[in-house]
Amino acid sequence: MKTIIFGNNEIKISKKPMIGKEIIIYNNILVPSKKTFGSCNNVFVAFEKEGYVQYDVKIRLRRRGFGFNTTVLRQQQLIYSDKKNYGLLFSNFMKELMAFNTSAQAAFIKSACAKVVSGG
Repeated sequence: MKTIIFGNNEIKISKKPMIGKEIIIYNNILVPSKKTFGSCNNVFVAFEKEGYVQYDVKIRLRRRGFGFNTTVLRQQQLIYSDKKNYGLLFSNFMKELMAFNTSAQAAFIKSACAKVVSGG
């Protein structure tokens, strides 16, 4: 059983989609699930400090080899995934790099303008 802790909340997931069985336990409460074959998608709502929160647990068959990938979203924000998504990692790296370059360029432009204004 896989355990995911997010804040003060604990989600336990036992996955056996090939036999149509999945067990999801949220803070020691069994979440109702439906019988499926091969992959599972379970959406449930929980009451937390902020109010009602929607969780989406997805279990999918891996592309290569045997096994399954698990993805958990909270309010449509990814909080857990055991899927290796190199495209997403590269995309996030490029966003951080662009943000850094933009900050560095802004600092350079600001210093250049200060030199022009001061006559330097």
